[in-house]
Amino acid sequence: MIQNQQQWLDYTRWKSARWKTAIHRTKLSQPIKGAIARGIIHENSQLLDIGCGHRSDCNLLNQQGIKAVGFDPYYYPQLELIQPTEVISLNFVINVIECPFEREYVLKWAWELTKQWLIIAVQLHNPSKNRIGEIQTKKGTFQKYYTNCELTKFINSTIRPKYIKSKSGIVFIRK
Repeated sequence: MIQNQQQWLDYTRWKSARWKTAIHRTKLSQPIKGAIARGIIHENSQLLDIGCGHRSDCNLLNQQGIKAVGFDPYYYPQLELIQPTEVISLNFVINVIECPFEREYVLKWAWELTKQWLIIAVQLHNPSKNRIGEIQTKKGTFQKYYTNCELTKFINSTIRPKYIKSKSGIVFIRK
């Protein structure tokens, strides 16, 4: 197992309190709503949510009859859930990883697991809200704020996908 993989899967080795960025949702996240609207996620889909936090999206999708499982190194570290899946979501994950090499590793890892679609969402660069660059928050978490162009460039240079659609910090990538 390579060092970056060990660090990603072992929350005791993280340099920031990544788990504190997980939020409880009562409604589907914007990336998942967008995937449903585009027909990427539908009643016959299978979704693996990597870095799922509290599994809110998974629970809400399961209530709608869509098969979704979530893996999170801190909250739900069941490694047996990690397997190639039709749709993989990596929502608000790479923006909380402080190490650039680890960000690349996690993106490559998710891409290898993806059978059809990879969904990625990040926090966006927003100067009016003082969301610029990379910061350590008061809660001890890390945030990297991306521009859409920077995110697309990162994805293209890391996994070289054939099709990528990016808008407002949400990316849909077809295998």
